[in-house]
Amino acid sequence: MDHERLDVYHLIRQYNRVLNRMLKRLDTSGWSRHVDQLRRAGASMSLNLAEGCGEFALPERARFLRMAKRSATESASALDYFVDVEIAVEEDIQEPKDLLRRIISMLVPLIRRNAPDRDVAARSADRVRVQAR
Repeated sequence: MDHERLDVYHLIRQYNRVLNRMLKRLDTSGWSRHVDQLRRAGASMSLNLAEGCGEFALPERARFLRMAKRSATESASALDYFVDVEIAVEEDIQEPKDLLRRIISMLVPLIRRNAPDRDVAARSADRVRVQAR
């Protein structure tokens, strides 16, 4: 499988294992919706990366990679929320957040590589619209 050749895929899997161990240690009773959201965001990173890698059309591939990145940033915010509501302390979320930073830093170049002219094309189209007014 194409996605299995990517280091970022294995890093996402590592993040999900670390997250699972962290959640088992914490008292999350009464927070099942938030725990579920955090787990689903982790699954979304992995699944969207795999789906994007299976796509031939570059714009569509980039779209799935962007969804994986958004799930990573959502996960980081959800971990912060766990600290805010005192489910966890900063020390608890340090390792998963470090992994998320690495994941995001690996996804961004993949996104750019698969949609290199997307932003340039959008800015050019905007300039044409402005000039036409």
